[in-house]
Amino acid sequence: MTLAALFEDCRRDREAWRYTDLAPLQKFAAQDCAASASYVYPDALSEAHFVRFLDGRIVEGAVEKDGVVALRLGKEQKRVEIQYALSGAVCEAATKIKLIVEADADVVVIERFLKPADEGAGIEVPESEILLEKNAKASFVKTIEGGNAAYHFAKTKAALEDNAALDVFVLSAGRALARNDLRVALKGDGASVKLRGLMLVDGKRQADAVCSIAHEAMGTKSDAFFKSVLRDKARGVFLGKIRVAPHAQNTEAYQLSRALLLSDQAEMDSKPELEIEADDVKCGHGSAVGDLDEAALFFLRARGIPEDEAREVLIAAFVDEMIEGITDEAARDAVRCVCRGTRE
Repeated sequence: MTLAALFEDCRRDREAWRYTDLAPLQKFAAQDCAASASYVYPDALSEAHFVRFLDGRIVEGAVEKDGVVALRLGKEQKRVEIQYALSGAVCEAATKIKLIVEADADVVVIERFLKPADEGAGIEVPESEILLEKNAKASFVKTIEGGNAAYHFAKTKAALEDNAALDVFVLSAGRALARNDLRVALKGDGASVKLRGLMLVDGKRQADAVCSIAHEAMGTKSDAFFKSVLRDKARGVFLGKIRVAPHAQNTEAYQLSRALLLSDQAEMDSKPELEIEADDVKCGHGSAVGDLDEAALFFLRARGIPEDEAREVLIAAFVDEMIEGITDEAARDAVRCVCRGTRE
């Protein structure tokens, strides 16, 4: 996906972009990234096969062919860590990656969009295509870390065959504007997907979560749950859509967005949707926006905890509920570390 394609998508589907202003991106339109740029990458979270990008160019761990980096993950390769870095230059970093998880494999994929060098600007437009073959299991954990002058627009498409299971967690804790567009097609009988997202936004930053799940087979399941913590003049957006095809009987599908507004000037825009054409389904959706629980805050203050500290305790509990759901220990620790950094 290129920046030009991003603007075209916005023009073609204005409803999907009604809460997001792309005007600040005009400055990136004619700039290319320098091939001579450098970046000091962090160590691995744990033992993993590394793939590294810098300003949209492959640096290590894979070969690009016709503009696409393709990885085939089987039983013998349990973990892959993909690091995306920005040198700090004001440029467009476009990447395209295709991941195929072989039948009966069980893999962990960690994507880290790192803090740009010198807190510089730049725009990331990564595009991912994921295929899970029959009975495959995959856990994807993505973090967007720091870089409050940069922009992030990611599009991920996933297709699941019979009895495949996909577990996705996305942490958006950086960039001036970060938008994650997740589109999942449950094509095989018994396929299932779990989407979890956490958006920690402050200042005048914005984070968007766009989720589209298509149930196209019998006995499929989906569960999407996103939380947002918005401070100052921050803005969060959740657009969720579940579609159940006429022949996708025995479907279970749920989506929920919950947001904490910690300032009168913070804003959350939420639009969950269901489109059901089958008869035998269990589906539900919801959205909740509000401040911290006053009763819980009073309980902590009555036990001698200062108000500011008590508020942070409750926020941490709200966030940690999501983090605890990450099954991979190394990825869970990394997410918790990034979250702590946003609170300091």
